[in-house]
Amino acid sequence: MKNSLKQLLRTPMKALLFFLLLTAGTALFTVGVCLFVQTSERIANVESEFVTIATVEQKPVSTYVEEGYNDCLRAHGNELTVFSSYISADVLNFPDANYIGEPESRTSYLANWDAENMDFGYPSGRNEFIVYFSPLQDGDGTEPVLAEITKVWHSQVLPQYLRNGSMRNLSPGDIVPICQHFSETPTSLKAGKTYLSSLLWKQCPNHGYTDFPNGEMVVWQSPYTTKMTFDAQPVSGGSVPHLSSLITEEGSTILRFTQKQQFPSLQDPSITVFEVNSDDPLDSSWSTLPAMMRRDSEMVTVYPTNDLKLLPSFYHNTVKIAQGREISPEEFETGSDVCLIEDWYTHFGCSVGSQITVYFLAGMRNSAMEKQFFPYGTYAPDMLPVLRQYSLLDENGEMLSPFLKKVYAVVGTYDADDRVIFENGTTELPFRGMVVPKKSITVSDEDSIVYYAPMNAKSTSFRIPNGTIEEFDRKFHEAVPEAAELDITYYDNGYTKIMGDLNRARSTAALLLFAGAGATVSMVVLLLYFFVVKQKKRTAVERSLGMSKHQCRVSLLSGLMILVLLAVCVGTALGATSIVERDSGEVEASTYLTTFSDWKNVSIQTEEETAVPPVLFLAIPIMMWLLTLCLGLLLLGRSLRIDPIYLLSGKME
Repeated sequence: MKNSLKQLLRTPMKALLFFLLLTAGTALFTVGVCLFVQTSERIANVESEFVTIATVEQKPVSTYVEEGYNDCLRAHGNELTVFSSYISADVLNFPDANYIGEPESRTSYLANWDAENMDFGYPSGRNEFIVYFSPLQDGDGTEPVLAEITKVWHSQVLPQYLRNGSMRNLSPGDIVPICQHFSETPTSLKAGKTYLSSLLWKQCPNHGYTDFPNGEMVVWQSPYTTKMTFDAQPVSGGSVPHLSSLITEEGSTILRFTQKQQFPSLQDPSITVFEVNSDDPLDSSWSTLPAMMRRDSEMVTVYPTNDLKLLPSFYHNTVKIAQGREISPEEFETGSDVCLIEDWYTHFGCSVGSQITVYFLAGMRNSAMEKQFFPYGTYAPDMLPVLRQYSLLDENGEMLSPFLKKVYAVVGTYDADDRVIFENGTTELPFRGMVVPKKSITVSDEDSIVYYAPMNAKSTSFRIPNGTIEEFDRKFHEAVPEAAELDITYYDNGYTKIMGDLNRARSTAALLLFAGAGATVSMVVLLLYFFVVKQKKRTAVERSLGMSKHQCRVSLLSGLMILVLLAVCVGTALGATSIVERDSGEVEASTYLTTFSDWKNVSIQTEEETAVPPVLFLAIPIMMWLLTLCLGLLLLGRSLRIDPIYLLSGKME
């Protein structure tokens, strides 16, 4: 080894030049390898963390305005949405769609539930009344008339009205003004006759504060049904009127209930009064109506899905898990009886681990879950009760029976700003609702459907592989004739841009890697050429002096391998230092930029996950050193196989 080192020092400039070039090549190779590994890992992280979904909405073709006028509301009306026809979500299932998450046109379920040790604190009513009354004067129905309450079948008032003194529970003998201004076909009332009606208390914007400062009793909905068939047709022909959410007229489909609706439907046949005898018993459907009101006030909306990422609120982080955990993919796949509930319920004793018995009553197809309460134009800031888009009565006025009973375990709670769910209607999640695996609902609701609407962005979505938006959209428009009537919005959380940047970064890293590898191998080959191949004379002399082939190998390569080892170690160290300093700078910048961001921890975790494995800094110099050794032994072996006399007879090296 000593002789080998002395031989290198006889040409110090050449040895130093090769040392520096090999060091630079190794440093460049190290940087390229590290960047390539980091970028590849980041790409893998992006592929696993990012999700591409799309929402589907059937585009309306126009709007339809229904208009009315009376002395209380003056000119009023609703703007309704018109579609060419009802398009089923089945059109999304076309060949070669390549879905990761199959299209969901979600049904929200109206349900009641019982939970362990829990009191929801629901109000017992919605300031609705069912009464017999007798007018004290004749009226044509266009103006309020004073009437005496002769019998009260149902009387409940929301607590806030009792507290502020504006309203009280009705009792027989009460004299109240009764107005029919929500009815488009008001009934003429005769003094002394008896009438049956459902009533609401409201402060009239026209007669209030002067004529009737304590408000009016407004004629409200009598028993009606919204029951529909599995193929979106109304179930009619029963004993109560039908109020369908979809109206088919002259080849068009009109959605009766929308967020723009400011008044009850002007075509609502249930807003009326009925002349009766004072001794008549209450009709069966009217007897059921109070039970429906009570059950409706305690209603919970169950929202099923196959993947939380298919719900826009979870996808866009409008809502987040507050306690517990999400429903796992395995639980979705197997249809486990687990659920997420709104965190609001924890104030009433329901928490992670609680058991909830759910009674499924009715299904609502493609409900947009818009504003949960509707201020009616000039009635703001007062609000009518929820403008029901549904009725829990069947076509004969009987209460719908639960079609399914399930016991769910709460695995987590989700939190959302009440203003988002309660007022703005910007989320598909219901007010005071729960999310369950779709496959856990094992019984069809085909006999209990009470609402239908076309596909909308809140109810219909699917998931496709990342980076396939353009390809999918092209296939969809080629395969689905109805594509022109559907508006598909794709979301990938910036995946396309990020992957473009990462792929460019990986290409740059690959370029550095190959450049470093080429430079390093070139230096090794040149080094071996000058210090091994061109040393045939030396090899022949050493063998002639009696040295064995092994001793010749040690004499020729040992010093060279020390030089190579130092060069590749220094080069690897320089490359590693530049990578570590670069990563430290990125983490510091990321921490600064995300101080007040929900993604702060995610950013830091990503940097940690994409750190270069330390073993790589050990593998690179070992690999370079072994490469040099193998090539050196290979080249030297050729010289050792030649008889020394032939080497000595050749030209002097």
